[in-house]
Amino acid sequence: MEFNPPTTVDRLDEFENIIGISLPHEYREFMLTSNGALGFVGSTYLMIWSIEEALEINRSSLDDRTLCLDDESPPVVCFGSDGGGMAFAFEKRTEDTAIITFPFISIIREEYEYCGKSFREFLQNLAKAV
Repeated sequence: MEFNPPTTVDRLDEFENIIGISLPHEYREFMLTSNGALGFVGSTYLMIWSIEEALEINRSSLDDRTLCLDDESPPVVCFGSDGGGMAFAFEKRTEDTAIITFPFISIIREEYEYCGKSFREFLQNLAKAV
């Protein structure tokens, strides 16, 4: 994988304040080491967006609620993609934050897939995927 220079705590805090979600600890730690990355994890191509890219994409979706699973749920918070048509996102439904994937063109609950309960588990599951 190719790694970017790290982001700052202030940038992560700004993201959380604007988007309205507390980022998972493991993801924050990753971003403080590398503000985004790209490359293969197992057989999956992974683009983890910089915090600035994630903010731009998520901020625009808050107004029109394009990144919502349904009318009752909070918006999901995208943090990357497979470089094609699939997004990776945090879904915060309880105190825990799950990581899901879904097609950019169709975000309905029936089409998303669970990818892990933590950022580490997400990466481990990608590494095992065939």
